Amino acid sequence: MLASAYRLTVAMDGGILRVKASGTYALRRSLALIGAVRRDADRFAVTRVLLETTGVPQPIPDLERATLGEEAAREWRGLTVAILHRTPPRSDAATIVARNRGANVRVFGSEADAIAWLNGSESALQAP
Repeated sequence: MLASAYRLTVAMDGGILRVKASGTYALRRSLALIGAVRRDADRFAVTRVLLETTGVPQPIPDLERATLGEEAAREWRGLTVAILHRTPPRSDAATIVARNRGANVRVFGSEADAIAWLNGSESALQAP
């Protein structure tokens, strides 16, 4: 049986909330993670978040991506969230759904690109 949540490390770094998740992928865990990111952003009074999911190596099933995007859109309004993943998808239904519903979220394969985007770098704004 899976534990109910990912292992999380949460820290502030130059005005950016850094959340690192690790564990075995599960939809329930990922939905809880989205809520945890919101609560931690509120607790630290920040709007920029770097969510590192490189410690969750399993791929997200295609049928679950839209569900995650809808939840991200509900929870992450007013936040700018860069997701750092080992291999970002070329087209990700989760981020497309979230962005279409008003969330400001992007997936990156490079931490430097993610941080640049969070800091408003013009070149990083072209990232997927």
